[in-house]
Amino acid sequence: MSITVDDQPQDARELGVRTVGELLDRFSTRERLVVYVTIDGQRPELDELEYIKSQPLENKVVYIETTRPQTIAHEVIDEGLKLIEEADRLRGEAVDALHHNKPADAFKKLGTCFRNWTWTQESVEKLGKLLRLDLEKIQLDNITLTEWLTQFSMQLNEVRESLEARDYSRLSDVLAYEAHDASERWKQALEDMRKTIV
Repeated sequence: MSITVDDQPQDARELGVRTVGELLDRFSTRERLVVYVTIDGQRPELDELEYIKSQPLENKVVYIETTRPQTIAHEVIDEGLKLIEEADRLRGEAVDALHHNKPADAFKKLGTCFRNWTWTQESVEKLGKLLRLDLEKIQLDNITLTEWLTQFSMQLNEVRESLEARDYSRLSDVLAYEAHDASERWKQALEDMRKTIV
C-alpha cells in the first residue's frame, strides 16, 4: 500500500483509514478539497466512484492532490469574468445583426451568450454552496446577489420568449438595454464575491 497526498507520503494506520472513501473524506475538509485522484495509476470514472470508495486500501497505490477552495473560487471568478466579457461582445454583435435583419447570425452569437451566462450563473451558485457564502449578504447596489440571480433568470426567460415568438424587435431591445445592464451587474457580482473570499 502506498498513499501520497500533495507529494507527501502518508501512513493509513496513522490516519486511521481503511478504505479509499475514508481516505478521501480525511482530506476533504472545509480548508482543502480533493481535486485529483489516481488509484493504481488510473483516474477513477465518476460513475465508479461510489464503488471505488468502498474498496479497502490494501495493495493500492493512491495519489491525491488537494487545493484550497478559495483557489478554485478565484479561478472560477476569473473564468466567469472572461465569459461575461465575451458574452457582452457577442450580445452587441447579435443586436447589430438583428438591426441588419440577419437573425441567423444573431442566433449563433446568442448561443454562445447563453452558454456563458448559464455557466456563470451556475458557477456562482455552486461557489456559494462550496464556500458556505450567504448570497443574501452580498449587496449589489440596491439588491442582494440572490435577488440579482432571480432577476437574471427572468431576463433569460424574456430572451427565450422573444426568440420563440420570433419577436426580433423585442429581442433587440432586451439585448440592447436589459442584457447590457446585466453584463455590468455580473461583473460587479463576481468582483464582490471575490472580496468575500478570504
